[in-house]
Amino acid sequence: MKFFYTVILLMLSVSSVRALEVDLPIKTYIVKSGSSGNIEIEIDKDTYNAKYDESTSKFKDLKVPFKVKTSSSYFSLYNLSLIQSSSKCESDFINLNFKLDERDINVGDVVKKISFDSHDGSYSFKNHSLSFIFPIILQKEKSIHCTGSASVFVEAVI
Repeated sequence: MKFFYTVILLMLSVSSVRALEVDLPIKTYIVKSGSSGNIEIEIDKDTYNAKYDESTSKFKDLKVPFKVKTSSSYFSLYNLSLIQSSSKCESDFINLNFKLDERDINVGDVVKKISFDSHDGSYSFKNHSLSFIFPIILQKEKSIHCTGSASVFVEAVI
């Protein structure tokens, strides 16, 4: 079975001195365990931008679209899970909330037996989105450095 997961790295800087935006680099890592059909997570771009909203003292929710696709006809279902999340500003850990396809998801949750709903001739696929919901992060006199990551994991159901 082939496993894919996507790590979404998050780097934030919060300061009252300037307009705030953050770029989120997106990376895909492939972990193979045994034999499998072909399944993968595809992301359109590798950097997303989150903007700080001074009126709410939060970064605006960020929706990252991605596609799970396969060229295999050996399976038609897959599981999708959020396997990791870690975020902090300076030395303080922050708790992000997530939504997978507009439904709340926590680290360790598995959405089971998802079926592909589209086909383009070569691949069966389904579009998804992972939304980052940020907590209140108060501005300070000087910039603070924030980082974080989240990992999405896909597993073929055979």
